[in-house]
Amino acid sequence: MKKVMRELGGTGLLIVCAAALLLPVGGLMALDAMGVFDVAASSASGPRRAGPPPAWTSPLNFTAQTGDGFPVTLEVAIDAPDGATLHELSTDTAQLTLLLKLQVGSMQSSELKGPGGIERLRERMLEAVRNRMGGEDDDDDVLVRQVAIGNLIVRTP
Repeated sequence: MKKVMRELGGTGLLIVCAAALLLPVGGLMALDAMGVFDVAASSASGPRRAGPPPAWTSPLNFTAQTGDGFPVTLEVAIDAPDGATLHELSTDTAQLTLLLKLQVGSMQSSELKGPGGIERLRERMLEAVRNRMGGEDDDDDVLVRQVAIGNLIVRTP
């Protein structure tokens, strides 16, 4: 050991000591950067949703009429919790589109264009699709997780 220290000299010994101290510190810094020690952030973001990842249907593009007769063009996708539900939603798109059109028709154009209108439409669509998929006996089983609405255009004069 003394022979190695003599060969390294004063500068070499200083470098070896610095490396021995900095390597563990660098490792801890890397772990901190990855969020390993960040307990507050993991609890602040809320609990993670258990279950499978989202399985969205292909977007349904259609035009419907509001309750006061104005045309609405929109795109709707539905998040199914499993492959069987996704397959069931994807096989009968004509009936599903009709169900969604009825939800648009239940709203006035001013209501849809107003604050929170699209969110109310999304909630109505979600409830209608859940009712269609679940039935009366399956109140506890939520088969559809989300409905996403995009590219909504209300054509009014």
